[in-house]
Amino acid sequence: MKALAVSFVAMLGCLSPALAAEIEVDSAVIAATLYPQGASVERSADFEAGAGRHTVLIVGMPAQFRRESLRITGEGSSGFRILSTDERKAATRALEAQRQSKSRDIRKAIEALQDKQQFAQNAVTAAQQQQQFIQMMAKAQAQASAKDSALISADQYTGMWSSIGEGVKSALDTQRRAQMEMREIREQINELNAQLRDVGVERSYGPVLAVEIEADAPLDGALSVKYQIDNAAWAPVYDARLSLGDAPDLTLVRRAQVQQYTGEDWNDVALTLSTARPSGRSAAPDPRELFAQIYEER
Repeated sequence: MKALAVSFVAMLGCLSPALAAEIEVDSAVIAATLYPQGASVERSADFEAGAGRHTVLIVGMPAQFRRESLRITGEGSSGFRILSTDERKAATRALEAQRQSKSRDIRKAIEALQDKQQFAQNAVTAAQQQQQFIQMMAKAQAQASAKDSALISADQYTGMWSSIGEGVKSALDTQRRAQMEMREIREQINELNAQLRDVGVERSYGPVLAVEIEADAPLDGALSVKYQIDNAAWAPVYDARLSLGDAPDLTLVRRAQVQQYTGEDWNDVALTLSTARPSGRSAAPDPRELFAQIYEER
C-alpha cells in the first residue's frame, strides 16, 4: 500500500505541468480597416503559459460584433495549437465598470432632474387652476352682489376682495417660484447633456472569448482576434477651390470623414480606409449627381 501511494504522488508530479489552467488577459484594438459601411477590427491579447493545455480568457470584446466573421490566430516563443473557441458571459469586473461608468451617472442625474421638473410643472398647473377658481368665485360673488347689494355690507365686501387678492397673489407667487425652479432645472439638464456629449460613446463590454490552447513548452504568446463590426463608416469629402482672374485655377482637396460608434477604444490604432463592401452587394454603386456652385469671395 505504501509503494502504491508513492507511485501515485510521483504520477501527479509528472502530470502537474500539463494540468489545464485558465489565464485571463485583456485585449486591445491594434488595427482597423474601415469600409463605407462597417469595419474589420484586429485585437491583440498577450499571455504567458506553461506546457500543456490551457484556456486563455480574452476580455474586452465589444458587445456587438459579427460572430460569423470571428477569426483567431496566434504566435509565441514556442509552438502551441488552438484547439477550440467558446463564448462566456462578460467578466464580473467588466460589468462592474460598466455599472460605474460616467455616462450612466450623468443619465441618472438627468432623470432625477426631469422628475423634479415634472413636480415643478405640477405646481404651475395647480397654481393656474387655483387662479381660475378664484376668478370664477369672484365673478359669481360680484354677480350676486349686483342683484342684491343688501346681502353683504361694505366691510364684508372689502374683506372679500382682500381675501381674493391674497389668494390670487399666493397662487401667482407659487406659479412664479415653480417657473424659476423649472428654468434652473433646464439649465442643469443642458449642462449635463453637454457633459454627456463630451463623454461620447463609452465602452460596451461583450462576451469573454475562451480559447483553449495546447503548448509544447512554456511560452510567451499573443492571440490575434479579427472580426467585423457595424456602427462604423467612412466617406470621402471633397473641397474644391476655384480662383478666378487672369489665370483661373481649380484646386481639389480630398479628405475622409471617419466615424465609429462601436464603443471600442480606437486611439493609436493602425487605421486603413477601404472602398470594399464586405457585407454589401458586389456590384458597383449607382453614381450620384453632384452640383458645383461658384461663390463669390467676400
